[in-house]
Amino acid sequence: MPTGMTTETLYLGDLLGQRLSFRVPNYQRPYSWTIQEAGQLLEDLELSRAGELEPGEASDGHFFGAMLLVALPPQADDASDVRDIVDGQQRLVTLTILLAVLRDLATDRGLAIVRDIEPLLSTESSVDGPCRRIVLGGPENGFFERFVLTPGASAAMPEFDVEGVERRILDVREHFVGELVLREAEDLECLFHYLAHSCFATVITTGNIDRAHRIFTILNNRGRPLARNDILKAHLLGMMSPPLRDAYTGRWQAMERRLGDRFEELFSHIRTIAGRSRERIISGVGDLIGESGGPERFFDETLEPYAQIQAAMIDGHGPTAEISRYVAYLGWMGSTDWMAPVMLWWRTCDGDPARLEPFLRRFERLAFCLRLLGIGADKRLSRFNAVLAAIRSGRLNAPDSPLDLTREETRNIAHNLRGLHTRSQLTCKLLLLRLNDELAGSPQGLDPQLYTVEHVLPQRPNRASAWRTVFPSAEEREACTQSLGNLVIVTRTQNDRARNMELARKLAIYFAPEHHPMPHITRDLEGIAEWGPSDIRAREERLLAAVDRLWLLDSSKAGRTSDPGVAPALLGPN
Repeated sequence: MPTGMTTETLYLGDLLGQRLSFRVPNYQRPYSWTIQEAGQLLEDLELSRAGELEPGEASDGHFFGAMLLVALPPQADDASDVRDIVDGQQRLVTLTILLAVLRDLATDRGLAIVRDIEPLLSTESSVDGPCRRIVLGGPENGFFERFVLTPGASAAMPEFDVEGVERRILDVREHFVGELVLREAEDLECLFHYLAHSCFATVITTGNIDRAHRIFTILNNRGRPLARNDILKAHLLGMMSPPLRDAYTGRWQAMERRLGDRFEELFSHIRTIAGRSRERIISGVGDLIGESGGPERFFDETLEPYAQIQAAMIDGHGPTAEISRYVAYLGWMGSTDWMAPVMLWWRTCDGDPARLEPFLRRFERLAFCLRLLGIGADKRLSRFNAVLAAIRSGRLNAPDSPLDLTREETRNIAHNLRGLHTRSQLTCKLLLLRLNDELAGSPQGLDPQLYTVEHVLPQRPNRASAWRTVFPSAEEREACTQSLGNLVIVTRTQNDRARNMELARKLAIYFAPEHHPMPHITRDLEGIAEWGPSDIRAREERLLAAVDRLWLLDSSKAGRTSDPGVAPALLGPN
């Protein structure tokens, strides 16, 4: 080991449990992860915890990769040693947000893990207060302290809409809250223990900033890591005779070009489709090659057909516009756990629209409703695996088909819809966007990344605001504020401008001519002169009725297989 440099593999609990604090230096870019990256991290953790992903080489846990730190000279007034984060900021900050959310949810439930989580967020207290494990490098550190690190911060919201780094921090926090708030206490405890004691990173520490940047350059810019598909390529093509190898190599490269960064994902889907999701990807696919009758048959009958299906799904080039529309809605989810069942049924029916469209209608309903139920990634995956099993066994049309919702599930969804935004801002936005297309009668093509949810009645109206005259009761005002009937979809710019404005000013911002396209679900407020409790309740009932029509969530119909649009007979034989 070179002098002045150490390398060690540490579990997250050990890394954050040392007498250390970590600082994002000023020369680093600000926190840049969005819900997509943070959601993928949580999903990977959940899948790894459930044994669905290939474990790290040195442990059955989850490997976070390498983190590069610079040890700063100790200061006399420091309560702990400080490390500058050269590589790993996005992961460490995101994991800190996740731990803070777990702490607050555990506090609400009275769980003992709170005592174990708090030391991972703060070192020993000083006269000026607790010394935080993670200190951000810019003005956003105060926001991070107030809305993430402070105990109970997960329930706090800023008085005004925020943008940039602060918006990303808040979005990630709210995503984690939405994913975890309805979990059982035991599940929260298991997730924390897995995170702290089974998830690990390779930590490289040096006291020389120049050396740190040389290492960073080598880690990030030199060479290309050998991906799983590289190993599978060598294995698959190496099994073929030389006369065939060149032709199949060309077809492999064509798949790589078409799928790009999503190519490696294909093998995970194939493994899941085959019911081998608990096996390591490389060994699992290797077994499938043998069971298929050899490398050529595996390539011709499995790999290439599924690559074509995946490419059509990603590109939005389904057999019909309706099929492409449902796949696009599923793509809003931000995860890929739904893809394997769709790919298997697509292959089973050979892309026949008469069988694929009704399946996608039912599956899209299931996928969105699982989000409305607020269950975690592991339970969603279990449900999707049940759909896969039903397809393989020919029981997709059975009375207890996992594609359908139970009466209890529809009742729980009806309950969750009444306070959806407080449960999950992301799920609420996706629901409103989906309802928007349904009410408009055709897809408006809105990009979910560009839009956000706006409260017409502000969450925190000023004391002198006319809103407080219209809604004098604080209890009624709070209930109306979080009602589905009080929510519209606007761009982030519009949201920032509208804030706590009075109704007339808000409407002028919503309907400004420069903002196009205008979401249909927002346009139904056009021309109104007042916005009171009765207006909000009436609109809420209209939207809930639209949800019922869209996904047949009336509890009196739950479980009936003769409901229009979801009848199993539409799928044909399987």
